[in-house]
Amino acid sequence: MISDERIMGFVEGEGCFCIAISKYVDRKPRKGTKRAYWKNPAIGFKVKPNFKVGVVEEDNAILYAIKERFGFGEVYTQKRTGNLKNCSYYCVQKTEDLQKLIDFFKSQQFYLSKGKSFQYWAECIELFKNKQHRTKEGFLRICELREKMNSKLGGKNVRKLEDIKKILELKPEHIEVHLSKNEPQILHNLNVPGSKEWYQNRKGNHLPST
Repeated sequence: MISDERIMGFVEGEGCFCIAISKYVDRKPRKGTKRAYWKNPAIGFKVKPNFKVGVVEEDNAILYAIKERFGFGEVYTQKRTGNLKNCSYYCVQKTEDLQKLIDFFKSQQFYLSKGKSFQYWAECIELFKNKQHRTKEGFLRICELREKMNSKLGGKNVRKLEDIKKILELKPEHIEVHLSKNEPQILHNLNVPGSKEWYQNRKGNHLPST
């Protein structure tokens, strides 16, 4: 079995403590069904913490070794086009499993700046567990910590703290989406700037793990 020391070295080099933030879409229920309002975020955003370690597909044996050591998480492969090699990832998303990872990393020693990212990430998960991400104050705190974790946060789909603050000022509690096989997509709450882009069908290109 892979040693904890080897896991730590690999995580400091290839690991990623992530806090994914996406706009919440409230799908209109069918007739006769009742929408579970308690599931809706209070501020129009979803927060999804996770942990990832990635390698090229041909080296994914180490990811399965890490999965075996922890006893949870999943390994998947992402196809890449052109001359780029496929990438494999060990990913943990369940809150109870993330807490187990926190307990593990707290018992280990970080030698690089990844240790500081872990501290910010652990604080985010504590806020998440206490449902503070459903409040404006708690959510903004998570966004602040997230940017400290990733000082070079970028990409066309990344929502930065200042942009999120502007959206929250508009109070878009949710964007309703009604989809039907026999009619085109209908978006409600179109008065919210950018609402047409809030819901997009994004097809993944993940291969099942073997």
